[in-house]
Amino acid sequence: MLKKLQNRLNESKGFTLVELIVVIAIMVILIALLVPNVVGYISSSQTTANLSAAKSIYNAANTCVVNGKASTGTYPNADTLADLMNGQTATGSTEKLVTVPTGTSAIIYYDEDKGVVEQVLAASVNGDSVTADNGENQAVYDPELSGNAIESSGYSEPTGIETISCTNGSDWD
Repeated sequence: MLKKLQNRLNESKGFTLVELIVVIAIMVILIALLVPNVVGYISSSQTTANLSAAKSIYNAANTCVVNGKASTGTYPNADTLADLMNGQTATGSTEKLVTVPTGTSAIIYYDEDKGVVEQVLAASVNGDSVTADNGENQAVYDPELSGNAIESSGYSEPTGIETISCTNGSDWD
């Protein structure tokens, strides 16, 4: 009886090298299948967040244009629209209609003569600026496209109109 017990204690009960390699190989395959999907979801969510931000900015800018025209009788110029977006009005109000989150930058394309916000481009940025051609995690809101985002590869910046930008969550200028 004691011999059987002693033999059982002396027997190795670990995994063999082949078993460990098989388990590690299965884990590597699973990780290789999951990582691209997760990265794709993150990128897609950033683009969706930027489109949402662009729509909010568009609505706020249009509200500022209407309020500016109502108070002065004329459409605001780009500098005045930037002031209105920053919450600076003739009455001294300092409450912004929309705040661009840190890590997001935006450009408003505004036609001063017509008082029309043409498009809004919003993008996730690591640095301090966004351009229409950097193509990373950006969305363009254009009301003529029924609010659909424009693919950054097919996007061309409007010409002949003013731009108002907000860099990395700071004030509009």
